[in-house]
Amino acid sequence: MIYAVASRALPAFLDRRLWSLRLQTATLALANLAVAARVGPQLFEMGGQPSDSIVGISGILGYSAFVLFSVNVVRTLRGPGSEVVPSGAPGPIQLHVGPRA
Repeated sequence: MIYAVASRALPAFLDRRLWSLRLQTATLALANLAVAARVGPQLFEMGGQPSDSIVGISGILGYSAFVLFSVNVVRTLRGPGSEVVPSGAPGPIQLHVGPRA
């Protein structure tokens, strides 16, 4: 959830576009796989070597998601402002309070 919120909030606060939507999708997929691999052995009451291996793989998936997220954030921070708009990219959120003219 943190990856999803941060990848929307950070570009909005900086008035920039997220560097790569594909990298965001890969990050979320890896993070979800890591959570499933971490919880799966407990859910099915597995134990021993198979369980330890699956939990170890979940750590690798989790760190991989973190690395992809970090690359996307750094490239977003170094990238151009919102004047460059990739096709299909979500834009910064604009809130209007009060009556409009």
